[in-house]
Amino acid sequence: MQRRDFIRSTAALTTLAALGARAATPLAADSDLLAEAIRANDAGIPALLAQQELRPGHRWLGGLSNAYGLHSAGGTSGFI
Repeated sequence: MQRRDFIRSTAALTTLAALGARAATPLAADSDLLAEAIRANDAGIPALLAQQELRPGHRWLGGLSNAYGLHSAGGTSGFI
């Protein structure tokens, strides 16, 4: 599962919960969905950490570069 799929699934789950659909869904199904979302998110963390800027003194220390090697506040905030 890619990050985009994780976000889409999590947003759908949150929306359903906010609309009260949680009462119509068995608790076990929610737990399974949440566990799968957590597993998918955890699986993507090593790739994100590999992109993190770790050179001491670098202007974007701790930040993430995008696919073109450019750093941005948006990319870093998405990582957080």
